Amino acid sequence: MSGLAVIILAAGKGTRMKSDLPKVFHEILGEPMLTYVLETVKKLAPRLTLLVVGHKRDLIMDYYKDWKMCFILNNEKSSEPLYVFKQPLDVIERMSMIDFNIE
Repeated sequence: MSGLAVIILAAGKGTRMKSDLPKVFHEILGEPMLTYVLETVKKLAPRLTLLVVGHKRDLIMDYYKDWKMCFILNNEKSSEPLYVFKQPLDVIERMSMIDFNIE
């Protein structure tokens, strides 16, 4: 079994996109852009996939409820959501992180 863990930071509001939708929920070719990231992650066969959600988290969690991953609820007042991962990641050999907050 792979020791790979993947953390996807998907809690952004996407205010510069001038939309009420979460940034990761904007569509590309009819699918939310997050779907393409998750499909790529699935090919890596990670031991653990963690999806950090914040803005409109219920929308995202409902859409991806059948996907094999753990949802982490981001405290929108904190700029450091990764503190919740300290203990689970102590046993993970490698970690990849995808951050949608690219300027």
